[in-house]
Amino acid sequence: MNVLKINIGLNNNPLNAEQIKQIFYKNNLFEFILFDEKEGEYINDRFVYCEPTLIIEGETKQTAEQVETYIFLLCTLLTQDCIPFTFADLLSKEQKQINKLVYNKNFNGLKQEFDKNYFLTIGNKTNN
Repeated sequence: MNVLKINIGLNNNPLNAEQIKQIFYKNNLFEFILFDEKEGEYINDRFVYCEPTLIIEGETKQTAEQVETYIFLLCTLLTQDCIPFTFADLLSKEQKQINKLVYNKNFNGLKQEFDKNYFLTIGNKTNN
């Protein structure tokens, strides 16, 4: 089983947290899922901005590639510049870990690298 964690910003989003949760309840991405909301931070043009963030964590049978494709579509649906995720294959010998920002196809700005200091997880009071 793979562990998937996703952060979705709620600013400039046509859907609210409850509507986004319904999308995840209805799709087959997760076998088991948890949600939380926290104040997140992101960098844009060298400035740090705060944003309410929906944290989604759970177990999935999907591959990292399938997850990335799904999140790419979510960027457009939810009008997000990018959506960060972490994916861990805990059952493999290598215990593969992927940390990635998936950008909207229409994003033309400077693309940042994934930074764990800005990634929120359930259960931690501060960013991970």
